[in-house]
Amino acid sequence: MSMIVIQDQPTNTGIVQFESDEGKWLSYFDRAAAVRAVESHVAALPSKDSEFQHTAKNYKAGLKYWLRWAGDRMPSADLVKQYIAHLRNKKWARGEGLVAKSINSKYLAVLKHYLKALAGQYIKATGEVREFVEDCRFHIRAASEVKGPKEETTSHVPALWRADKIRLEQDQVRRLLGSLDRESLDGLRDYTLLVVAFNTGYRVAELRRITLNSISQAGSVYLLSVVGKRNNIDPVPVGAIVVTAIQKWVDTYNEAVGAGDPRQIVGDVPLWQPLRRGGHPLAVGDFNPCAGVSTQAIGDVIGKRSAAALGEKLRMAAHDTRRTF
Repeated sequence: MSMIVIQDQPTNTGIVQFESDEGKWLSYFDRAAAVRAVESHVAALPSKDSEFQHTAKNYKAGLKYWLRWAGDRMPSADLVKQYIAHLRNKKWARGEGLVAKSINSKYLAVLKHYLKALAGQYIKATGEVREFVEDCRFHIRAASEVKGPKEETTSHVPALWRADKIRLEQDQVRRLLGSLDRESLDGLRDYTLLVVAFNTGYRVAELRRITLNSISQAGSVYLLSVVGKRNNIDPVPVGAIVVTAIQKWVDTYNEAVGAGDPRQIVGDVPLWQPLRRGGHPLAVGDFNPCAGVSTQAIGDVIGKRSAAALGEKLRMAAHDTRRTF
């Protein structure tokens, strides 16, 4: 977890800037020290050994968001409740507020560690100053004890079988794949992506990590091996149709960019590369081929292609390919 720097002292290196001093509690409590305590906590989590450090990234982003939102206001139970309401009601990228699970795991879990570290700081004071410090400490502790929103329980039916989740039938999968123009570069890429998704059941993050080096052969069976949840690697057997589709896409893309081009898909370069409108490779220097496309871009492809072929009612989310599998 990279360090979050906050500007409590007259330095100019802070990532998170605070424009005004709204309370004298900052004269006694050390926010930077509390942030360092959170970083030490995260460093001891199992995710620190993961290549992707999902928990560490979420904790860093969640704490940074609180520091920006709260500013110099002293933490209190009322302030944390306002924060929860803000997370619930803010229009995020999806155009809606966060669900309880996201609020609790990404934002409140790290906030509680931070507030407990603040409340536990040793502050030497006497007289009225001591009374003030203890009053602040009381409010900070109360803030750390605010319970997060109760997670939504809409059904005890597994998500795979819930009526509000999309699972395509075989003929629908065929219609979707058949609708793609494999003579165009973007059509061929999206066709190959969907073939892999429907034949592996990979999560969107796992789809993004596939490279040529992920493919191996064991006798007559091909295996795809990528890092999954909790840093697990479980090889998935696939048929020749999947490997043939991947090879066709890679050969066509590499031919389009030219031999020896740094954009070529080779080795550990991700299979799925961004394209310009019209299905042309991006120019050299416009992107990093080793990054590939984002998980959001993969989700957009799945949604756009399924809606175009099957109608808006069957617009798939990225995870719907896994349910279909």
